[in-house]
Amino acid sequence: MVPPLSLRTAQTYAGAAVVVGALALALMQSRPQGPLPETHPTPVQTAQEFYAGAAQAEAEARKKAGNRFRGSPWSQEDEAHNKEARFIRVQARTRRTSVPDLILALDRGMREHWSTAPYAAPSQKVLPCRPRLSY
Repeated sequence: MVPPLSLRTAQTYAGAAVVVGALALALMQSRPQGPLPETHPTPVQTAQEFYAGAAQAEAEARKKAGNRFRGSPWSQEDEAHNKEARFIRVQARTRRTSVPDLILALDRGMREHWSTAPYAAPSQKVLPCRPRLSY
């Protein structure tokens, strides 16, 4: 004959079952929901068009960041790069290419001096990291 479970043991088993169920649900939600989108290598003309658009977007992002964070160049850079990263992710989805391909297009465009709109050449400077002392 099996002795009956105490109330504390039953509560422990019920709590463990709830935790295991929550973990299983989290794992099921985090799995891929379908096939990954097919990507294509970026042709040179498309890369050049992307570079020109990215240079223009960077100029606008830097201007807005300069107005938003006056007197804090590090925060301006952080804001501009955040917008640039968002722009690249959106363009990668739109153009059905990968983010690394677009980053390589930016790098190649800067090295080979691809044409951009006037006053829209991407900045190649890197500011030293000097964050604010108080947040």
